[in-house]
Amino acid sequence: MDGVQVMGFQKEYPSVNLKMQKETPKFYDYAILNLHAFETEHGFKVKKIGKTTRKGTKVTYEAFKSQEDSEEYRKFLINKVKEFNEKWKSDVKVE
Repeated sequence: MDGVQVMGFQKEYPSVNLKMQKETPKFYDYAILNLHAFETEHGFKVKKIGKTTRKGTKVTYEAFKSQEDSEEYRKFLINKVKEFNEKWKSDVKVE
């Protein structure tokens, strides 16, 4: 198995569902924000977040292609956090 590299994968989050979206929209938005950050420390970024259903939300992740790609994604995350903070008058920070 030498030289095998994971280029992407899909993960489903059953708790991030329509019920959460309807009943606790701030927490739902926070969960979506976290979905963007979950796999970055393992070298992956969100490629696509599927439509949220009653069964959950599917997220497709892809590997960072370069250090530059990773830095661009970090800027993207900082912007997403800024949007969240403005919308919900919060003080979430990116580490």
